[in-house]
Amino acid sequence: MLSAGASLKQQALDFISHYILEHGRSPAMRQIALVLAFSDKRAKALVKKLAFEKMIERGRRAARGTSPA
Repeated sequence: MLSAGASLKQQALDFISHYILEHGRSPAMRQIALVLAFSDKRAKALVKKLAFEKMIERGRRAARGTSPA
């Protein structure tokens, strides 16, 4: 699923999109961190950057409030 040549942002976006299609909800931050082999803090920063760049939408104060834009 994750391509070794893809950027970290693209890998995260691909994982989030695939997870939502498969499970009907967004992944927990910890799941994103585990799949990308990141710390929780680094995964959160990456998700925040994706949201800032309008690549994903994040729900306010929602535990699993991430979706592709």
